[in-house]
Amino acid sequence: MIGHFTSPDSLILVVDDDVTIATLLCNLFADAGFTAAAAYSADEAFARALELLPSLILIDVMMPGGNGDKLVQRLQEQPATQHIPVALMSSDRPRLVHMSGVPFLPKPFDIEDVVAFVKRHVQMAEVTADVGDAREA
Repeated sequence: MIGHFTSPDSLILVVDDDVTIATLLCNLFADAGFTAAAAYSADEAFARALELLPSLILIDVMMPGGNGDKLVQRLQEQPATQHIPVALMSSDRPRLVHMSGVPFLPKPFDIEDVVAFVKRHVQMAEVTADVGDAREA
């Protein structure tokens, strides 16, 4: 049993050029109580991130037309999206180690691990946002 997440405002953006993987992850997150959306290229993901302002973005490292590393950089340079946590997905773990400070999910996925990873990172982002709001008050 995966269990449901309690925050109805948590939207996960899944970025993967493999439609099957993106659909599988979106369905998995929906079953766990999240809202999920997919993008199939770096450019589409950047536009959707600006439009949706998701709680977390999961990005495949290797995509045609732009890799995940460059998308992370674009998101971090954009004021509207720089606060959104991102995580990279890849079967090439050594490549991900070079992206210091960016969490990663190894492929192939373990379903329970993926859901736990997403819950943990969304909760951390919500706590960080709450602390920021309290400081501004």
